[in-house]
Amino acid sequence: MDEGPSRRPVAKPLEHDLESIAAIKAKEGLAREIVRLHREGADVLFSFDSDSDYRNASQMIAEVDQGAWACPIATTIFKDDAKSVDLRE
Repeated sequence: MDEGPSRRPVAKPLEHDLESIAAIKAKEGLAREIVRLHREGADVLFSFDSDSDYRNASQMIAEVDQGAWACPIATTIFKDDAKSVDLRE
């Protein structure tokens, strides 16, 4: 089996998003980027969903949860120090 294609970096589809994030220079730009990402379906700061009520499974309730940028691992994505690189690999 040719494993070459499966071993290539997968950042290409994210290139536009990464460039948009890198271009943020002020709070207003951050707000615009967060709105853009939320409109595209990314759970940046928070997410809304529905789930079964844990106390009464016959009922559905709303859920609000932290998004991807709230996760501790998100801080290691763009760092180049040895520990962050090791975690990514």
